[in-house]
Amino acid sequence: MHKHNCNILPLSVNDMTTAAAICAAAMNENPLHIKVFGANPDLRQRRLRRMFPALLAYVKRKGDLYGAFIDGNLIGVLGMLPPNTCQPTFRDLTWSSKIGHLS
Repeated sequence: MHKHNCNILPLSVNDMTTAAAICAAAMNENPLHIKVFGANPDLRQRRLRRMFPALLAYVKRKGDLYGAFIDGNLIGVLGMLPPNTCQPTFRDLTWSSKIGHLS
């Protein structure tokens, strides 16, 4: 029987591209995202992949951002924000994208 090395760890800057891809894939069929980004799943996926780096940077800056790893591979993402900070403004998201993923 093979044992896997499983960990929950804070995300590093090196994990952000994969984390954004995981979040985009996980949220692609969300009814809210279908309404906002359109019915075409490929186009919606591309739009979500562009949105999530800034959103994850915001979560990292305002709260906690963790990854679930199996054998060193990122397989899941968990973000936690304090009350009243879960809705970033447009400025929050554009500021995050200008300074880099984890600044």
